[in-house]
Formats: sequence, structure tokens, C-alpha cells
Amino acid sequence: MRHPEANRLSELSTLASGYGTRRGVTTPDPLPRNHIYDQVRSILGPAAETKLCGRLEFLELAVRPIARLRGIGRRMLDALVADRPAWLITVPTIPGTTAFYDAVGWQRCGTGHGIMLYSNVPLPVTD
Repeated sequence: MRHPEANRLSELSTLASGYGTRRGVTTPDPLPRNHIYDQVRSILGPAAETKLCGRLEFLELAVRPIARLRGIGRRMLDALVADRPAWLITVPTIPGTTAFYDAVGWQRCGTGHGIMLYSNVPLPVTD
């Protein structure tokens, strides 16, 4: 059986072809126990599962230098995410990453361990 996001990803391949790459998955419930998710838990606190599970986890967006500043990254991000709640992790020391996500309207929702978390919609408020 074909994954429900396969058609959307196939369409994105045409857009990204030669210019970059993008990838996303649904965040598993519960969050796996591994180094990166443990860092996310540390940043967001015990309610990390409530805030992130089931959302689209944007894993990768890379635009080749020759294709930057032409709106390709924004179009790839918009096409993959569409209207779904999504989040991502980036490394703020990589030039241009935080400026890009700030410019496309994503919200900073936590930082620590050398990473920054962003969400395209506000994360649920929990006690």
C-alpha cells in the first residue's frame, strides 16, 4: 500500500529536482527514546509528547546555494507542510537557517543543546 504522503512527495520531487531536498514524517506517539528526542524533551519539558506527537516533523530542507533566494525553499516547505501542524529542529549556527524560518513565519518554541525548535503553529499550552 502506498504511503498517504507519497503523491505529495512525488509532486515535490519535480519542484526540488536539481535545486534541493526536503523530507518529513508524522511524529510517532510516544516519542522514541533516543538522543535527539531526549534533547527535545529537555527543551519542551514533560509535555513534549502532547505538543508534538501526531504533527508533521519536518526532517530536512536543503536548497543548493545556486538556487537560494528565489523562493524555492519556501515553496518546498509550503508544499510539504500544506495546512498541517508541523515542527522542526534546526542548528542555529548554520548560516541562514534561523533567518529563513523566521522569514517564512515559523515560531521559535525552544532552544538548547545547540539546537532550536520551530513550529508553524503555536504549540499547545500545557501545565
